[in-house]
Order: sequence, then structure tokens, then C-alpha cells
Amino acid sequence: MTYEGALHHVINSGKKGLEILSGNRNKLTLLNLLKDNLPKYKIRLFGYCILDNEFHLVLENTSGKMPELLKTVNGQFGMRFRKQWGTRGNVFHDRYKSILIQDESYLRMALGHILEIPVTTGVVDTADEYIWSSYCDYFVEKEFPMLDKAFVHGLFGGKKGFRSYLRSCAPEQYSRFLFRTDMYGYILGEKSIVDDVVGKNEERIEADRTRQPRTPGGDRDYFEPVENVIEAFEKTYNIKIDRINTHSLGGKRMRSRLLIDLKDKSGLTYPQIKQLPLFSELKAGSLGRLYKLARDRIMKDTG
Repeated sequence: MTYEGALHHVINSGKKGLEILSGNRNKLTLLNLLKDNLPKYKIRLFGYCILDNEFHLVLENTSGKMPELLKTVNGQFGMRFRKQWGTRGNVFHDRYKSILIQDESYLRMALGHILEIPVTTGVVDTADEYIWSSYCDYFVEKEFPMLDKAFVHGLFGGKKGFRSYLRSCAPEQYSRFLFRTDMYGYILGEKSIVDDVVGKNEERIEADRTRQPRTPGGDRDYFEPVENVIEAFEKTYNIKIDRINTHSLGGKRMRSRLLIDLKDKSGLTYPQIKQLPLFSELKAGSLGRLYKLARDRIMKDTG
């Protein structure tokens, strides 16, 4: 789940625990790929930490092209790694893991977390000893075009405030505010924001869909008007949608079937579906889970 302007903690690791980033050469290769591609995809980077078997990035999906950036960086690194070591197949464990960060207060927490990882894992005694993180980059005069140092300084109230925050940052603080949603992965923040970020994610999906040219002869060349979908639904089940009793099991299942039609046939997003009276009592964040459950149930029933 992402959208333009979303804040993220991104993680990727070597396949089956392979230490693909061990040694200075491999770490430098990854850093150089980030330096080359971050400006190209117009993504802001606030912090990084590169370990022997994984890397961590804290960034903003400024342009909405974060997935493309990571696909490029991971792909280019994998190609160079395979060439260097004569291996085949995937280098990374998976595509990548992305944790959505609620706002700047949790952004501070994410930065503190990744910069302290070499300490909590016993690699070094203090964060400033580890040369393969952005920690030291914040405190030298040399410019790092790929790293938004000025923003980080402002976020912590300067260098002194930054050091003070790290010293007081409890390792368990990050885990306390990290939670997993059923449909949309991990979020660092408050559970009350789920509906908001789901709505933004759906708007991004809808925007991507409208920008993509429809291929004649494809699975669906166009979406049907909502009115037509509802009319066909009412004729099929011989009931007006405003007469569906959603307090009964049968009524809930009927509503789920309509949800599938509105999503698949009309192309509505979950926030748009929630505007309909039949769905107004539901949270936008729960509609994705309801859609998946209904589809799975239909597939099971039809065998």
C-alpha cells in the first residue's frame, strides 16, 4: 500500500538468510545504485542502514514511483551480484517489505529504529561507530545529494536534538506502535488512520487505472455505469437494494455480492462504495477484507 507523499520504512533481505551485502564492496554497490536512482525517480531519502544480509530505508514516496525505484535498485543489484559470484536465481528474499509511516512523529521513531539496529544486533556499541548507515552523514559538512539532511535536522531540532533523541530511543518503542492490517500490510502509527490511508491507496489505484490505456479485446474494455450494475443486481435477486436487511446473515451475504459487482463491474474504489447507503455503516478499511472473503466464498461454492 502506497500513494504519492506516503512515508515508508522499506526493508529487504537476502534469500534464505544469504549475506548478499557482506563486505564493503557490496554495500557500496547498493549505495551507488541508490545515489543514481533516487533523483531519477524523484524519491526523498531520510535515512538508511545497510547490514550484511538486509538493508533499511526511510523515505517519502514523493513522486508515487517508489515501487519502480525499488524494482530497479533490487534488479540491478541482483544482476551485479550474480555476475560477481556466478550464481543464478533470486538474490533477495522477496520483492521488499514496506511499512507505512503515519506522520513525522512516527518518522522520527522509524529513523531512530533503523540507526540503532547495528547496536541492538550487537554489531557495534554505539550508532556513530557504524559506517554503513546515514548516522554520520547528518553530522559532516560534505553534501549527500541523495539524503535530505536539512529535513532530518529540522525534524529533530538540530544535531544536538537528534543525538539526544537517539540516546533516549527505547528499542521496544517502535514495536509498540507497529501493527499489521489484514489486507494492507504493516503500519507504524495509530490504528485509527487505517481508513484514511486505505482511501488514499484506493485513489492512487483508481488514478493508475484511468491513466492506463484499455486494450481492446482484454478482460474488460470498459466499466459499466453504477446504475446499470445495481439495476441488474436487483433484477437477478428480485430485491431492491434499500430493502436488504444487513442485520441478517442472508442480507450480509447479499451486500457482499453487490460489493463484488460494484468493484469488478463498475470499477468503484472502496471510499466510493462506502458513499452508498447500503455500505455507509462499514469502514472503508474493512471493505477490502469483506471483498476478499466474499470472493473466496463464491469460488468455494462454485467449486
